[in-house]
Amino acid sequence: MKSTPRIWLALLAGLVRGRRFAQVRGTSMHPAVQDGDFVLLRALRSRPLRVGDIVQIELEGLVAIREFATKCVATSLSGSAIKRVAAIEGQGFAMSTTKYDQVPRGMVFVLGDNTEVSQDSRHFGTIALDRVRFIAVGAISHDGFHSL
Repeated sequence: MKSTPRIWLALLAGLVRGRRFAQVRGTSMHPAVQDGDFVLLRALRSRPLRVGDIVQIELEGLVAIREFATKCVATSLSGSAIKRVAAIEGQGFAMSTTKYDQVPRGMVFVLGDNTEVSQDSRHFGTIALDRVRFIAVGAISHDGFHSL
């Protein structure tokens, strides 16, 4: 692993400043963050959410629906996920090529950067703002630290 001492220093510095880390599992946010990267998170309190922010969301209790050629599959979700804010309340978003909608008050629409594999608001709908726990400020990968 390259830059191992710098990676550990970045981890420690983040923890000292009261931030937390989440390890990325999967490729839904590729290329911004990779499977196995550590994402540095901070509480959302310091500023309003903006389109383009990478956030950690709580999935507990959500149901994702994926459509296949011959059937629909519903999956109960749990844990948390790292996604990008695609639209905030009052803004429009496209659920598909034929359906366009507006984000309701107090809600947010999130997408994974790798839309081919991401399970996101296209599958579980808009989510309440109180499910957005943290905002990502950086990532630590095998190449070292980079800002998000």
